[in-house]
Amino acid sequence: MSIVLTYAVEGKDVLLRIHNKPPEVVGIVWYKGNGVDKNNVIAFYIMTSSFHLSGPTNNAGEMITGDGSLLLRKVTKKDAGTYTVVVHLPDSKQEIGIGVLQVYERLRKPILLSNRYRVTENKDSVLLTCYTNGKFPQWFLNGMNLTLTDRMMLSMDGRRLTIYPVQREDAGVYKCKVWNPIMCVEISLLTFWSSPATAKISIASTYAAEGKDVLLRICDKPPEVLGIVWYKGNCVNKNNVIAFFIMTSGVHLSGPENNGREILKNDGSLLLKKVTPRDAGIYTVVAHLPDSKQEIGHGELDVYEHLRVPVLLASSYGVTENEDDVVLTCYTNGLSIQWFLNGMNLPITDRMKLSGNGRRLTIDPVKREDAGVYKCKASNPIMWVESQPLKLHVLYQ
Repeated sequence: MSIVLTYAVEGKDVLLRIHNKPPEVVGIVWYKGNGVDKNNVIAFYIMTSSFHLSGPTNNAGEMITGDGSLLLRKVTKKDAGTYTVVVHLPDSKQEIGIGVLQVYERLRKPILLSNRYRVTENKDSVLLTCYTNGKFPQWFLNGMNLTLTDRMMLSMDGRRLTIYPVQREDAGVYKCKVWNPIMCVEISLLTFWSSPATAKISIASTYAAEGKDVLLRICDKPPEVLGIVWYKGNCVNKNNVIAFFIMTSGVHLSGPENNGREILKNDGSLLLKKVTPRDAGIYTVVAHLPDSKQEIGHGELDVYEHLRVPVLLASSYGVTENEDDVVLTCYTNGLSIQWFLNGMNLPITDRMKLSGNGRRLTIDPVKREDAGVYKCKASNPIMWVESQPLKLHVLYQ
């Protein structure tokens, strides 16, 4: 017996169903978390008398339906995680099942930007960034899946594509597409390719660990700059000004988005002291030039929190060969997941399926060679950390 693995969009109602429920059930008790703890009771239901009662973790939105399923109303990210159900049977017997609810926020339409839109073949590089709340975007060029060459490099989260050096076959229409088990969205970007031309100003996108100092540098800054203005966000708005610098007079002034941790350097770069996740996002810089001309550049700062040790759980720790399936879930705040079996990289077979974010491994059906010690390794561009080992037992004739 188990709980059916379920996906949902934030704000929707969700029904957690019981898989292989025995027919002679006397009562049902639902718990939040991985195990039986009276402090984590959501609700229980005596089926012989249709008697319902809520537990200490019931938020008034949870109820057990007539077939023993658990209905969660208007789910939030806090509802995501492991659930346990206990089925009470005659003669004081019971069966326990475990399952996972994944709650996803609604995907916003990605914003696809380039650090340059005019580049020179065999000389310049270009950075395409897919700004999205989705995980691991898929890249397309001229309507086809983008084939990565030895001149291309993807960031670990798949959101930044660097091409160096650019060649004429890289010209075309680019798209990035993101999805989760609920929905998918995509956005297009017209070609960045141009014959030899002057490079445009941009911000060198970067990443940093929470609490560190970060310097946002300007790329391809014209030599005749009169003033520099920095903005938080992807547009020029006086309410989003961080700071500006009149280079001819050396005058610095702060804007409404300055929190006292932002310092504009004499070369026009922006120093951010002790960055937090709220500092992450898109930044805009405007270089003011003679004759009232200006150039505008964009860039992104990614701020990563300290990685917690992943928690590796299984839907069942003892399964039968060719009869059962098993779901291994790596609970982590890491961006990239790597799986290991008995100390070696796990080879994915045709019986195995990874979720879109790589955190859930489903094996169906289980075979004896799947038995052993599993680990998951989580990483981001700053660091990596491994889970404690999990031992899976496979019963066979």
